[in-house]
Amino acid sequence: SPTDVYTGTTMNPTSAAAWNWFLNGSGNAVRTNSTGVGNSDQPWLLVNRDPATASQDNLYVAYDNFSGGPDMRVAVAQGTNPPNFTIDNQSGTSTGFVNPGHRLAVDPVSGAVYSLFQRRIAAGAGGSQKIDYMLNRSTDGGATWTLNGAAGGIIVANADSTQPTPKFGTVNALLGGVLHAAVDPTTGDVYYVYGNRDSGTSNNRLAIRRLQDNGMGGVNVGSEVFVTGQVQAALPQVAVAGNGIIGVFFYTFDGFSMPDNFPIFSAHLSLSDDHAQTFTDQVLLTFLSSAKDNGDSRQRVLGDYVQMKAVGDTLFGTFTANGVSFGRPFANHDPIFFSVSVNRPPVAMCKNVTASTTPGLCTAPANVDNGSFDPDVDNTITLVQSPPSPYSLGPTAVTLTVTDNNGAQDMCSAIVTVEDHEQPSVTCPAPITVQCTGPGGTIATFSASGADNCPGVTTACVPPSGSAFPLGTTPIACVATDSSGNMSPACSSSVTVVDTMPPTITSVIASPNVLWPPNHKMTPVTVAVTVTDVCDPSVACNIISVTSNEPINGPGDGNTSPDWQITGPLTANLRSERAGGGSGRVYTLTVQCTDASHNSATGTALVMVPHDQGHD
Repeated sequence: SPTDVYTGTTMNPTSAAAWNWFLNGSGNAVRTNSTGVGNSDQPWLLVNRDPATASQDNLYVAYDNFSGGPDMRVAVAQGTNPPNFTIDNQSGTSTGFVNPGHRLAVDPVSGAVYSLFQRRIAAGAGGSQKIDYMLNRSTDGGATWTLNGAAGGIIVANADSTQPTPKFGTVNALLGGVLHAAVDPTTGDVYYVYGNRDSGTSNNRLAIRRLQDNGMGGVNVGSEVFVTGQVQAALPQVAVAGNGIIGVFFYTFDGFSMPDNFPIFSAHLSLSDDHAQTFTDQVLLTFLSSAKDNGDSRQRVLGDYVQMKAVGDTLFGTFTANGVSFGRPFANHDPIFFSVSVNRPPVAMCKNVTASTTPGLCTAPANVDNGSFDPDVDNTITLVQSPPSPYSLGPTAVTLTVTDNNGAQDMCSAIVTVEDHEQPSVTCPAPITVQCTGPGGTIATFSASGADNCPGVTTACVPPSGSAFPLGTTPIACVATDSSGNMSPACSSSVTVVDTMPPTITSVIASPNVLWPPNHKMTPVTVAVTVTDVCDPSVACNIISVTSNEPINGPGDGNTSPDWQITGPLTANLRSERAGGGSGRVYTLTVQCTDASHNSATGTALVMVPHDQGHD
């Protein structure tokens, strides 16, 4: 029966009425394929941005025109909905004997589209076929196709393949589906995976090649790397996540169950984070085929429409497997959906930090991050320190948690040491004046005050408070010292000890204190003074005056003068005379005692010249 390709759009694929089709004048849907009418099949559809207008999405449909070699063709609907395919050009030519397996891959950054297919060039060993794995490219929205100057594309690899026969696992004819490609959305590199039969074991292994820009508008084809070991593998799908991790989905045929002899298959996902140099494999599901070999060379239990796409750092895919594994009560091959996050966690890197306190504060901000990063360049990271900054004086253990936008985390620890290098300030006491309390010094008490950004400041003065200060002014210097040993500049003040108290005279005695006989001669007199002073132990005393109660030359006193002489600090000569008609002469000697502070006190001593001597 004739086959053609038709393409529509819908938001609800389960409703026939919800589909939109580009219609002709008769109201019928227009074919996607403009050539090979009635003989086109194997469509493969992808959407990609227009190379010239980034905001426009074009719809690309690859198909095989079996009226030709067969011819590989790509029809393009440029930003229309429903899709109107106005471009339909040949991207390459395949050959007979094998299914071309026509596929597309797109570069979402540049808008380039790749067409990949296979063609048989000769018979291989053991009933296999020698295959050229082909690749072509359009950079103008499907208008033209050429790669490395070749209109028909380039050979990426040459290998033997067991497709189309024998059937994979005895139950699935490989009508295509033994090759696939994807483009790294960050670098534009192309990863091309294909089947490669091992000549020694006949295992149909899967290999991959990396194609990179050659700087001249073409590509360089990298060396072959095997994705699988010595297994029978088929139906690969490759996708490249936003972080550059490459995922390759494939089936393996694992033999037969016993005793029923049902084929056993496993669905695999192999991942590479080193540009497809090495792969780490994981088994998504192992299951029994729901059917055995029915003898039909076109039997297709698994089909060949496996799909896997990368969205950000997650791989989403679907494959065919036995639904019994998911609770179906009978064997049936159902679509199985999966998603695998290939997000790589961030890397937390810490460093110990020593920080000085913020001026005026006893804390300091600190960042222990030492270049934490996310290996996935398309990720963003958030850094949180616990406890948060700022930090108190001394050491603090800090944990840095780095979280990417997918919730993956890594942690590291560090020590933040906060040091205080800020000088404290000191305020000296105001100058003080105290009264002298003794010749050995006067005790004075005072206090300085200190202030600092951190608690624990102490003050000290020289001489210290409570010292005995001598008479006069003594300078004092005070400093403040904080708990970290920082010392303030010194401030200055003074303690002045004053003596304003006069000496205390308790007695003044002249010797002799009676002069006789009144013979008009000078008689030496010595004054003894008993005196004390609070501050001065050596008070100086002097006779400052002598007076008499009689005139110097009065009647009956002999008419001599002077009647006294001060001969020393506490000595004097007094004339022994008195008036004849009087009651006797009384000399008054005034003594002044002065301490070192020039405080003075006076006292008197009396010396008498009696009128006459009394008789017993």
